[in-house]
Amino acid sequence: MSDTCLQHIEDYWKIKTEASNLLFNEGKYEEALAGYLDALCRAEVLNNNAFNCQNLGIPYVQLYIISINNMANTYEELGDIKEADNLLKQNIYFLLHLMSLKKKKNQNQIESELKRATLTYFQFTEKTGGAKVNTEDVFKRLQNELSSI
Repeated sequence: MSDTCLQHIEDYWKIKTEASNLLFNEGKYEEALAGYLDALCRAEVLNNNAFNCQNLGIPYVQLYIISINNMANTYEELGDIKEADNLLKQNIYFLLHLMSLKKKKNQNQIESELKRATLTYFQFTEKTGGAKVNTEDVFKRLQNELSSI
């Protein structure tokens, strides 16, 4: 994919995210969710072109994480705690996958994002009264994955 195309995708991600943030702040959660999903699709395209994005300075990992967090927050506002929980776990598993590749120039940044995503998840489960079993499962998976890296 061309550099220009990737930059347009990043710009479109920003536009969709900003518009969705406004909708979210107005309490229009269903509309915001649609925009966040559209932004997530763009973030996924950027992640599929990670090498080129790194060279262009496009923060593709952060765009993906922000998209997932935005969707999780929206689902939480809509009362769908299970979907919010699944999305926040998805961030952790995504970052664990990136760490396992060991080829990333931004390994320290990925580790930092993993710490932040894990903290966000555990804060979410505390706030929402998430099942202790779920958090223990995530913690065990984190331990297993990190010990094998």
